[in-house]
Amino acid sequence: MKITTLPFAGSVLPKDINDKAVVVIDVLRATSTIITALMHGAKQIIPVVDIKNAFDLKKQYSPGE
Repeated sequence: MKITTLPFAGSVLPKDINDKAVVVIDVLRATSTIITALMHGAKQIIPVVDIKNAFDLKKQYSPGE
């Protein structure tokens, strides 16, 4: 088994991942975004599975809530 790690998404070329299993773990970007949102007053972070789920969830909240 050969495992290759890449430091950022921009270093991935389609030819490099063609016919390969790829796992993406975006821990740094996700945590940076969460910390920044909280620092700017976000009261909570609600993870969702996809964009549709996010928009459905948005309908349950009032602006500023």
